Amino acid sequence: MRPPTSNAISQGKHGQYNAVDYRAKDQNNNWNKGIYAPCKMRISFYGDNGTAGKQIQAYDEAGRRHGFAHTESIAVAVSSWVEKGQLIGTMGYTGYTIPSGVNGTHLHWTILSSGTYIYPPSLITEPFNQNNQGDDMILSTEAVKTIYRRLLKREGDPGGIKNYTGKSLDFTLGDMLGSQEFKNANTIVVEKPVEVVKEVIKEVEVVKDNPAQKQQIDELSKALAIKDNEIAVLKAQVGDNSKWETFKALIRELFNFRS
Repeated sequence: MRPPTSNAISQGKHGQYNAVDYRAKDQNNNWNKGIYAPCKMRISFYGDNGTAGKQIQAYDEAGRRHGFAHTESIAVAVSSWVEKGQLIGTMGYTGYTIPSGVNGTHLHWTILSSGTYIYPPSLITEPFNQNNQGDDMILSTEAVKTIYRRLLKREGDPGGIKNYTGKSLDFTLGDMLGSQEFKNANTIVVEKPVEVVKEVIKEVEVVKDNPAQKQQIDELSKALAIKDNEIAVLKAQVGDNSKWETFKALIRELFNFRS
């Protein structure tokens, strides 16, 4: 098992649940809010849970239940399996935090095993690593610009582009998905924004020199900007699916993806 973040511990073993807290900023005091699966696990719950705020719960292969509290967002679907090192959500300050508000942003991690709460760091056997699957992307400048357009619906500012260039895709998404700007820019609820953007960015990286497929990417950009009141028309074209199924159908059509 590995830590769910590269950030430092802000509070060691505490409370009746033997919890550990992690900072939401890195050693340079920059926001680093991504939460990464400490081991392979199945996401079992996401929602409001009293003072824990929006909590992600997941069971690992040993049957232990992990709780990640005070989150801002989730990046994967409930009931899905995630691999060790995969981005699962972003830290926030939902529920009861000290202090309250944005300065209370942190991760509160608990592990329940056979009715007993175990101090999570006692199970850590390896250092933090975002992804051990070897499929995470290191972003080029063009890929960062594309993420700005897809997620924030604007051109990236020079400082932001420079900051994310050379960083991993999961790191960048973890930082952006929890932002208020992302929420303001996306009126449609997309259940799996990480998977959508990964597919789009990988396609951009592969075909950026192909004019014909550049046109397809432009078409997808328009599709991702669809407003809620246009969904009914799209559903009629692809069948009576959810909004997410509609998006997947559009993506498969535009890029000839196979499910």
